[in-house]
Amino acid sequence: NGMDSARPDRLLPLASDPSLAHLHIPASLDIAFLSGSSQLGLNAKMQLHEIMELMGRYPQIRLVCTGHADATGERNSNLMLSKRRAQMVQAYLLESGVSSDRVLLNYFGEERERRAGSQDRRVEVAFYLK
Repeated sequence: NGMDSARPDRLLPLASDPSLAHLHIPASLDIAFLSGSSQLGLNAKMQLHEIMELMGRYPQIRLVCTGHADATGERNSNLMLSKRRAQMVQAYLLESGVSSDRVLLNYFGEERERRAGSQDRRVEVAFYLK
């Protein structure tokens, strides 16, 4: 499982901190992108603002941003696209003052294509605890 290899051992699942239980934070959420694009849309930015707020309140929260692409186009360019998407999400969070050691990067291109097209154009933001 690629996710585990990218996740440093010191990160724990959110469920391991009972003080966060009342927040009902999902294990992960998807930030969607337009086809071929790594630009953050308005919805994406709104989602990221909620995440920033959460990270501001709970310094123990860490994120792993995993970029994905759909299978349209050339495999290698999809890998780069998935990386750029993850980097865009990371950069947006860092610009807002989230420290870089709290946002880890991971990307799979089309390797992890789960479903149909549009839903694979995403960055999965997974929440962990330090």
